[in-house]
Amino acid sequence: MSETENNPQGEQTPAGEGASQNSAIESSGLSQEQVNVLVGNARKKERARAAEAIEEINSELEQTKAQMAEMQKAIDEANHARELEEWKAQAATEAGIPASILKGDTLEELQAHAAQIKAEMPAYPSIPGDTGETDPPAMTREEIYKIKNREQRIIAMGQHPELFS
Repeated sequence: MSETENNPQGEQTPAGEGASQNSAIESSGLSQEQVNVLVGNARKKERARAAEAIEEINSELEQTKAQMAEMQKAIDEANHARELEEWKAQAATEAGIPASILKGDTLEELQAHAAQIKAEMPAYPSIPGDTGETDPPAMTREEIYKIKNREQRIIAMGQHPELFS
């Protein structure tokens, strides 16, 4: 006889193993068909559990992928916002206007908007020493008399009448 034997299901089992299984089946009082049905049902349950586990893992994987996509989107938006602020500062510095009024999503758009604003702004002369304060800094009578330009000296006297009363 060969080293393997065929069992009723057509599967080959090593010689001797089938004999011990057959004696276990006979002692349990179950027929081979009943054993086959029980084993088949057990295998179906195991396959179903494995399929559920795979489905659960795939579902978790999809959720993780979705979360990663959301995180990447947030990172990209934050990077773009930072980059946009840098571009605004650059365009504003180049045009000599405040960055807060610029609109656009690219450096080119921001530079074009800055140029447009710059072209539309009236030109204001810059006055040396003008700090933009509404009250000029206090001067003394002697400082006013030292002003060589007559018109500027008269303006200074008009701004400080308290020194000449």
